[in-house]
Amino acid sequence: MFHNKFVAGIFLLLLMLIPLCIEGQNSIKLKEVPNKGLEIILNEIDDGGRSEIKSRHIFILIEEKEFNLENLNKLFDEFKKLYTEPYNLRITVYSNKEMLQRLIDFKKFAPIEFSDDEKGREASNKYHEKYYPLRKGYFRADYFRYAKFEFFDYSPKKEDTKMVRISLN
Repeated sequence: MFHNKFVAGIFLLLLMLIPLCIEGQNSIKLKEVPNKGLEIILNEIDDGGRSEIKSRHIFILIEEKEFNLENLNKLFDEFKKLYTEPYNLRITVYSNKEMLQRLIDFKKFAPIEFSDDEKGREASNKYHEKYYPLRKGYFRADYFRYAKFEFFDYSPKKEDTKMVRISLN
């Protein structure tokens, strides 16, 4: 039925998510699905605050061996079909759990402004090195669906900071 274990893993994850979506939960945390190469760490809805423009952000941990363009296309395709509401959707996929957790934690922090001088830039750099995900050393991808735009960026090489953009419009 499935071409490989990765596709089967996506299917199992989606089956687990359907009842949770029907219940209307805004935040979903799932435990690891053994031997499938994927783990959903967090699935949350942002109410948009004053703008009232809702969005969903899903954070996924993926095994390095499963990180490739074909699997990313399958993954994003399945999740965008499952999550039609709210329309604005972001899916972040990392192959490093510590870096993914840093991103989740960083989103919770209040914005910090540093002075625009040598000391401020130094403090900003130290802060980001400690709390923000590193720019290389693991595979990463970000899918975005906003208004009329749909695309994703991904890192074909884990030791490179360069990201490649794939337009889906």
